[in-house]
Amino acid sequence: MKIEMIPVRSSNLKEIGYDHKNELLIIIFHKGDAYRYTNVPYDTYTQLMKGDPDNNSIGKYFCAHIRTNPQYRYSKLREKSFKDHDGKKFYVE
Repeated sequence: MKIEMIPVRSSNLKEIGYDHKNELLIIIFHKGDAYRYTNVPYDTYTQLMKGDPDNNSIGKYFCAHIRTNPQYRYSKLREKSFKDHDGKKFYVE
C-alpha cells in the first residue's frame, strides 16, 4: 500500500495522508513524529482537511475529533516508512 502525503497549513501538523479503502489516516507532525490511525471514516478525513468549523484549524479538529477518540487506534511510525518519489512523499506499508 502506498499513500501520498499532502502538506497542510497548520502550526502542529505537517503532512496528512489517507487511504479510503482501508480507512487509514497518516499524520506527520512538525516535530517529526508520525502516526498511523486506523478505522478513520472518509467523512472524518474530509472534515479534518477543512479544519475545525469554528476557525478552520486543522490542528484543533485533529485534537478534538481524532486524537482523543478511542475508536481510532494509533501507532507511531518510523521515518523509514516514508519514501520520496518525483518530489512527493509517500507512506509505504
